[in-house]
Amino acid sequence: MPKSKRDRPITLSKTKKQNRHRTDHLVEEIQANLEKYTNIYIFTINNMRNSKLKEVRALWKDSRIFLGKLSIIKRAIGTTPSDEFIPNIHKISQHINGSCGLLFTNREHNEVVNFFENFRNQEYARAGFVADRDILISEGPQAQFSHSIEPYLRKLGLPVVLREGVILLEKDTHLCNVGEVLTPEQARLLELYNYKLAEFFVTLQSWFDGKDLHMLS
Repeated sequence: MPKSKRDRPITLSKTKKQNRHRTDHLVEEIQANLEKYTNIYIFTINNMRNSKLKEVRALWKDSRIFLGKLSIIKRAIGTTPSDEFIPNIHKISQHINGSCGLLFTNREHNEVVNFFENFRNQEYARAGFVADRDILISEGPQAQFSHSIEPYLRKLGLPVVLREGVILLEKDTHLCNVGEVLTPEQARLLELYNYKLAEFFVTLQSWFDGKDLHMLS
């Protein structure tokens, strides 16, 4: 019986070589963008949603967005005046940390700021989100739901019963309280009741204008 390809050993030296090649390629790509684009922004994303980030990328096709691989980005940019790729760019490295990203663009500064100030989208909160308001559901018929979902609602902790094919909430119930950290069950109930507590938006932290770094928040 022929050996499965999955059983073939992979040498560590080969793996390391491939990883090094990818890293070198990314460094070269970042450095090429440093020469191509005038403005560089460090940003953070609040309530990350892949679909919304994809939308931002589509609207900024003439620019470049980098997320993750922060150590590689720092390596490409330089962290001191002696190893920086272009003058003063090492100042950016001091602010690259956590879950930030970089935007390389030739668009005017005012256009960049105005876009991200206005690109905000309400989203369903996920587990771990801190509720910013109280949401109370009144007792009585829950006509928006099909009778078949009643066991699921009970499983999520909602005090409901099924009477004559209609789901009834037996008492007034808080789906969440302000300051409360949402559980997975609460997050799902808020979605079922169509309450969007979270908001996706991008915060511009700083701006390198080709000469110097400017703090924006």
